Amino acid sequence: NSYGNGSAMRVSPVAWWYDSLEKVKREAIRTAMPTHNHEEGIKGAVSVAHAVFDLLNRKDKDSLISIGNEYYPDFLHHEYEEGRFDETCQGVVPLCFYIVANSTGFEDAIRNAISLGGDSDTIAAITGSLAEAYYGIPEDLKETALSYLDERLLNITERFEDKYLSIASAATFPAPIAEITVAAPVTASPPANTPLRDVTPSSSATTHPRRFVSSAS
Repeated sequence: NSYGNGSAMRVSPVAWWYDSLEKVKREAIRTAMPTHNHEEGIKGAVSVAHAVFDLLNRKDKDSLISIGNEYYPDFLHHEYEEGRFDETCQGVVPLCFYIVANSTGFEDAIRNAISLGGDSDTIAAITGSLAEAYYGIPEDLKETALSYLDERLLNITERFEDKYLSIASAATFPAPIAEITVAAPVTASPPANTPLRDVTPSSSATTHPRRFVSSAS
């Protein structure tokens, strides 16, 4: 009955693998169920898969924002706390949507994901899956990342690319399957007496104002 963010972190290949939104949603649910069958765990996986599939085909940030609001209403106006470790889907997935919606490129998105602190590897993994679908990965960054893989992992990556990445180009957009019924989001409260402050926005151009808060003095 977990709603940990692992279901959202690992789901993105489903969006590349299947050729319709209906199949992507169905398989995203199946990937979550063995370990993250809480409503929020399932929603986290489905929302990320839905968004990656859409970005691969539409390349439209307005559509990303619409999808984000479908699963996490008003996510653009939430204040996200810097440095706070939150392992939940409902705490991390809307943040990743927010980062990509405000990003200017793949590297910008990843840098912002990591600089926020907290559960950085998962935030960056989910952000990266969304950002790759929209921007692609700069070739130099891709080559560097692949250079760290051993032969077995590199072979898996190459086989995946050879067999499945072309599927996305033939994807279609049927009417979505019935919406998943989810419980009200479960949110963790910040530690008592934690001071919050607004963080000065980055000077880089963004679509929406950044809304990060920090407990740093």
